[in-house]
Amino acid sequence: MTTAAAVADELLARFLADGRAPGAALVATDRGAVVLERYVGLADVAAGRPVDAGTAFQIGSITKVVTALLVLREHRAGRVDLHAPVRSYLPWLPERPYATRTPYQLLSHTAGLPPGSDLSPDSPYMALSAVVPDAAEPGSFAYSDAGFQVLGLLLEAVTGRPYPELVRRALLEPLGMASSHPAITHDNRAAQAVAYVGSHDDRTVEAGHGLVPARYFTYGAADGSMVCTARDLAAFAAVLADRGAGVLDAEGWELFSTPVADVDDVEQMCLGVFREDGVLNHGGSMVGFEAVLYADPAAG
Repeated sequence: MTTAAAVADELLARFLADGRAPGAALVATDRGAVVLERYVGLADVAAGRPVDAGTAFQIGSITKVVTALLVLREHRAGRVDLHAPVRSYLPWLPERPYATRTPYQLLSHTAGLPPGSDLSPDSPYMALSAVVPDAAEPGSFAYSDAGFQVLGLLLEAVTGRPYPELVRRALLEPLGMASSHPAITHDNRAAQAVAYVGSHDDRTVEAGHGLVPARYFTYGAADGSMVCTARDLAAFAAVLADRGAGVLDAEGWELFSTPVADVDDVEQMCLGVFREDGVLNHGGSMVGFEAVLYADPAAG
């Protein structure tokens, strides 16, 4: 009989053999406790430092799931109207295209905003420059980093606190995610795995090409700023598997997990998280990092 651990080991070995990364971490959990952990390869090739339970990774756009939960908490507290124009909270945003765009549309990627980028320095001006020139009419799904950058600014305006502080107080501390960080900074760089990219920048990474260290940059915007260990990310996944217990009330969870728009023939977009056959998911990519989160509330 093939065990889950054997399958995980085979998948991780295949991943490293592809030559895309020198190391990886995988953690599986149910609602109550971690049920599987695997750490393979190196977090720092030059130093020979292995990937282990203390290794932190940039999780990129999985941060959007956290941002969505924070917005919904403010909504349930009566401080954010999901269907009011975002300019009612951020009046300095230009009327075009924000006159009618709402937090609900930004959360569901249905605001008609172009992608933007979480691979450049974060500032309020990035959200402006990324979205104004080619916004489309709202309605259908169109993935947008810029929309979540705006949601982070909205959270700061409503609460009067910096986004990283909100993440730490509302999520990291209550869930015991002590080895994770709400923003990519120089202070937590040593805890992170070293990011690697292919040595050939004119082609996709394949086994045999080799890897080189990637450029390091700080980032604090709400679309892709978090740094997590795999074990801490599993603690967050356990909350999603338990229908938001301790983070969202029942009505907030229904808002969060109910499909809003079709992404394709099999996947749907909820508020800040994708859904396929009842399983919630989100991926994240930063320079030299890949991460993915899955949670099945029905199975726990």
